[in-house]
Amino acid sequence: MKLSISFGLMILSCATIVRAQSPSYSLLLPVYTDAGEYTGDYDIGRAILSADGRVIDGALAPEMLATLAIKEYAPHAVPDGEGGLYVAYTIEHVDSANKGDTDLLLRRIDADGNDLWIDSLEKNVRFIAESAHLERTPHLIRTDDGVMVLYEIEYRTGQYAGDVDIAATRFNSDGEPVWEEPVWIANSEMRERFAGSFPSDGKAGVLFVREGPNGGTEVSDIYTTLLREDGSVGWSPEMRDLAIAASGHLERNPASVTDGNGGAYIAYEIEYVGSRKNGDVDVIAQHVSVDGVRRWTDTENPPFVATSSGAKEWRPVLTADSSGVTVAFEMTSSSVTSDSGAITFVGAQRLDLLGRPLWNDGLRSTVIPVLNRTAARPIVRGDGVGGCYIIFDGRDTITGDVDVFAQRVTPEGALTWNRNHAIPVFFGPMPESLIDAIVDPRGGLVVIAAESDDYRVKNGGPRDTTFIAHRLDANGLHSWGIGEHNLLVTRAKMGDHAPVVISSP
Repeated sequence: MKLSISFGLMILSCATIVRAQSPSYSLLLPVYTDAGEYTGDYDIGRAILSADGRVIDGALAPEMLATLAIKEYAPHAVPDGEGGLYVAYTIEHVDSANKGDTDLLLRRIDADGNDLWIDSLEKNVRFIAESAHLERTPHLIRTDDGVMVLYEIEYRTGQYAGDVDIAATRFNSDGEPVWEEPVWIANSEMRERFAGSFPSDGKAGVLFVREGPNGGTEVSDIYTTLLREDGSVGWSPEMRDLAIAASGHLERNPASVTDGNGGAYIAYEIEYVGSRKNGDVDVIAQHVSVDGVRRWTDTENPPFVATSSGAKEWRPVLTADSSGVTVAFEMTSSSVTSDSGAITFVGAQRLDLLGRPLWNDGLRSTVIPVLNRTAARPIVRGDGVGGCYIIFDGRDTITGDVDVFAQRVTPEGALTWNRNHAIPVFFGPMPESLIDAIVDPRGGLVVIAAESDDYRVKNGGPRDTTFIAHRLDANGLHSWGIGEHNLLVTRAKMGDHAPVVISSP
């Protein structure tokens, strides 16, 4: 029987286990309930995988971390520096008085999943934000003594109904608020959407998209600002926000990665409006320095990552090292289609530290080919020696089957595995979709995916899902000693909310 939120209690299934010294990866799962009194509910479960291929927690079924009589989903977490995690997530009320309202909770758990913030009333959660409006998308940033939490607020009623702003608050390691009140990151008359953060010399850079009242169909620009641990916001007293991209076209879907010096590299897509390229989509990059200055501003050679006239390029992801930035993205052909629609590819390009494209003489992107598949949803990870791994979903256009593929690319843009064709990461007939990929301390690639029962592929409802993992070494060989067997991490029923992976040292 579930507990009411008024008691502020969580049900934890904890086990005493021996923790490995190698890195671990916590898989946080919004688990769907499809039968009984709580049909339609979401709870948050956890499984833990070690870098050497062992399931530490949650084998066969996830360890349940949050099981209130409300919906719990959209988790985000960061390591607490002592083997545990700070975990934030969205709760959605289901009672008649508050149905549909969403608030945000924060907890701190140890390595075994035990709560560390149990107060005199036996409450183990802290409200990040609770109001009659919709608070969502919690994002945690570690501080020396706790966390800062960024989140969105969508107004449900009143003068600003439909508007979306971004706020932040801070808690110390004991779960006590540090700031008297939350602070505004962005609260203009436009709709602001949180898009990511990056460390900036002891502070945090915040990336967001500013949209018009109807979303990003009419206006869509990209900005950054700086959040300090004292709660002050802005790059300087004279400049609160820095415009990364604010032209008359639609700029969106930004991704960022730290430059290692307090700044960030940012890649984003631009859809042209009212020009000779009307409707086309390209990918552009930018470098923001630690003092809030855009570094790539050469008007004669702007930092275009991909600008093909025969394809739309979008959804960029990127990684950076000491000599350059590698950006991967989806490409949709303007001329080649199949019975299931447009053909999609994964492309990539590398920029030097001045924002100049390097591969193929800077004239075109490198396509990551995969046999008999279309490609989508790439992830890119640096391999530690200047190259990168590119991992993505590959779809069979005849059967609809989806599997996960990977390729290693050198700093010069050469494809090194399988005679230039991406290799399958997992073995077996079931469809798999990529969740995350992490480069381990030995330079190998740990890939985590969700595997659906094939008889449910075309069912739009919740799916019985098996979460699997495998490791590729630098040569593309499966290296956990389990041969053509996927490592089964855990099983759960999944609905509309995505799982996340948190890496712990």
